[in-house]
Amino acid sequence: SISVAQLSQVQKTVTDGFASNTESVLGTGTITINGTPISVGEDNNSLIGLAQSINAVAETTGVRVSIINDGSGTKPYHLVFTGKDANTSFTVAGELTNGAGGAIELGTTDVQSARKAVAFIDGIKVVSETNTLSSAIGGVTLNLNAVSATSHAGTPEAGVDPWEWADPPVYNTTRMDVETDTGALKEKVTAFVTAYNDAINWILSGYVEFGGSSDVQAEKDGEKAILGSLLRGDATVNSMKRQLQNVLGGSVDNSGAFK
Repeated sequence: SISVAQLSQVQKTVTDGFASNTESVLGTGTITINGTPISVGEDNNSLIGLAQSINAVAETTGVRVSIINDGSGTKPYHLVFTGKDANTSFTVAGELTNGAGGAIELGTTDVQSARKAVAFIDGIKVVSETNTLSSAIGGVTLNLNAVSATSHAGTPEAGVDPWEWADPPVYNTTRMDVETDTGALKEKVTAFVTAYNDAINWILSGYVEFGGSSDVQAEKDGEKAILGSLLRGDATVNSMKRQLQNVLGGSVDNSGAFK
């Protein structure tokens, strides 16, 4: 029984528009991202130049940036800052000035906050940094696509997650049946049997004419030497055969009832 209360998302912060992405529109100064200062000067004070500088330290800040053109006529270019995952919340602060000493404002707006995915499986709350749950149920991967509809909206409380309200929402659930995939098991066993038989048959092909002529004698008589004449008794081949045969006597353990 599965319901989805919240999808995960990363933080996104957008600046005001600028007239160009290649010209020197940012002046000089510093932009600080999550406490990491990035100097802005003549070599990187265009949007493209600053984006390259910010992305160069993304491993440290946990933030990457891209440039969006909104298609408007005057100031269409925006910097879009994106956190690396649902755990990353960040701040962007600029101290930039133009040639006359006037302040240049980035005008940042947080358009999306970082948050984790929240789902309920048989009434148990499951939290994930992504919308893919691969370890909640053994052998099952859940891809969360949308928040479940509610049959009861609940009573909102400021600053409290909906599922923590005194009167929480009632999310509609989806039933998922988890069954043994016998077809996949049969396919794997069949593939193993085929590969094993092919290997053993190849090894045994060298013993078809056991006791036949040696390679030296075969050359003298103008005959083609057989595999058994060349590899009969070879320690490596015999070891391979024994190891393959030992596989049949071993067991594959798991957490289920079958081995």
